[in-house]
Amino acid sequence: MGQFLTAYHKQHEALLREMMRQGYISEVTVEMPFTHMGGSTRWDVRTTIVYKHGADGVGAGEAYKAAMAAAKARMFPDKAAFDAEEAKRMAVTEDHWDVVLEPAP
Repeated sequence: MGQFLTAYHKQHEALLREMMRQGYISEVTVEMPFTHMGGSTRWDVRTTIVYKHGADGVGAGEAYKAAMAAAKARMFPDKAAFDAEEAKRMAVTEDHWDVVLEPAP
């Protein structure tokens, strides 16, 4: 878990917070369960991301994609190192799924 969280905070969460600073994301929360959970419902870390526009969360928002690419290049100029760290983070990830949220009108 420690290896995942270190890489997560360093890169992925940092980029999400930058997108929040730029106004594309309303909220980012990272949580861990306090109590033990059963097998099929088990999760160790949950990140909730509230996008201002749901399309951004599924890669359909062109302005978001451009802003994310620019932030990634600026914050992590060594692309090979960034990609290697992300590969390590995903290698220790047992399961991953996305549920994209958008504020209700």
